[in-house]
Amino acid sequence: MVYSFDKDKTGYFLKIEGDLDLYSSYNLKEDIKAIFLKEPENIIIDLSHLNYIDSAGIGFLIDIKKNATQNNKLCDFKNIPSDILKLFHSIRVDVILQIK
Repeated sequence: MVYSFDKDKTGYFLKIEGDLDLYSSYNLKEDIKAIFLKEPENIIIDLSHLNYIDSAGIGFLIDIKKNATQNNKLCDFKNIPSDILKLFHSIRVDVILQIK
């Protein structure tokens, strides 16, 4: 997995590429925790190049959403690949992540 952060006046933009699984989500989770503990901001997460996600990756996305909500910040998911979106719908994660 490869990821990149950008920040502008509206908040953070996170782009995730490749597989979001148990092994890759751990390091990303630690990086995001360090950023959000210092200064909670809105975050937009681009999943357009996400190839695979497992339960740990889904848990990671739920944690980000929960953290943002607790800090009264926006967390939005963009460009979700159709196969991953189908998975989210089938296990009702789309409701938790508030994906339209």
